[in-house]
Amino acid sequence: MSTIAFIGDVGGHARLYADALRSLGANPTTGVIPHGLIIIQVGDLVRLAIRRGAFSDECVAISDRFLSHSPDQFVQLWGNHEIAALGGPTRPAWIGEIPQETCRTMWRWWTNRQAHSACVVHTKNGNPLLVTHAGLTYDVWQHTGGGNATATAQALNTTMRQPQDSHAGILVHNQVDFSADVLWADAAQELHPSWVGREAAPFDQIHGHSSIWDWYDKKFVPHIPKTLQDNCAIDIERMITYAELTPGNVAIGIDWVLNDRATIGPWPLFVLNNVTLDTSTALSTKAA
Repeated sequence: MSTIAFIGDVGGHARLYADALRSLGANPTTGVIPHGLIIIQVGDLVRLAIRRGAFSDECVAISDRFLSHSPDQFVQLWGNHEIAALGGPTRPAWIGEIPQETCRTMWRWWTNRQAHSACVVHTKNGNPLLVTHAGLTYDVWQHTGGGNATATAQALNTTMRQPQDSHAGILVHNQVDFSADVLWADAAQELHPSWVGREAAPFDQIHGHSSIWDWYDKKFVPHIPKTLQDNCAIDIERMITYAELTPGNVAIGIDWVLNDRATIGPWPLFVLNNVTLDTSTALSTKAA
């Protein structure tokens, strides 16, 4: 059993990313992680927009050091911004440029399967946790076969043969789509509504990407139905949401929405003790 720390969307904020890692005892300069600790970064290291974290290249470099020096203790998940930088679904409103060297690093991750779409964490008492960037809609779960957490993660990790195979929803096409995949599904309009009235999955979820709660205005984001509000717990201090997907399933949101507004510490982290990483869903090749 290990301690696993989950780091939400970074969005080009390299200093804050490094601070979060140091708070865990990890060294962002050497890529060394303390014994007994596993770190999972849920994607969106980079930000394809101006004024939103100007240091995407350094964020990728930090993760690459951990993938190189601590591949058995560090899991990098794909976010929609990384996929967009590699030529996947985009939207014209995104402006910005990722350095070529940084794109080459991410292409190496893609080729060597060093980054993943999903991984699974097993808890001592409770459902397994499926960890993705945006969360898994009911429709995508059914498309993968509707299996257990491990089978689902393995299917998600082999679905995309190219970044262009990723399937976006409302964030790109301005239309709700319950088949938006685990890199793109919007929590309020696609993830949660897709599970309404559905059977419970044999796992809970952890995701970043978008939040059902507006941390700045301290209220639910638009489009959240009253029934969902009544089945949520909002941890204001740690900036984490706990929301019932179906009776028996919870989605834990760890996106802190690092947009254009200034972000100050301390960095919130979601940490679980006495858990195990399912290595069949997150094996990593040492970086060249």
